[in-house]
Amino acid sequence: MGRTYFIKRKDILDLNGAIFEVLRDKLDYWSKIGRAIEVTNEKDGELVRRLEQDRNYIKYYC
Repeated sequence: MGRTYFIKRKDILDLNGAIFEVLRDKLDYWSKIGRAIEVTNEKDGELVRRLEQDRNYIKYYC
């Protein structure tokens, strides 16, 4: 069984982004094989709005 921790939001800065390194690498790979959609351009605005409203998708900032 996994462990559950709570951390204060302000303390996440002390991780220096390390918490997202594995996730960032996995999402980059998944976007290359079609399992994730990368929307980092401003021209993707309409797509972003549609995906934000679709409960089948989760938005990650990392």
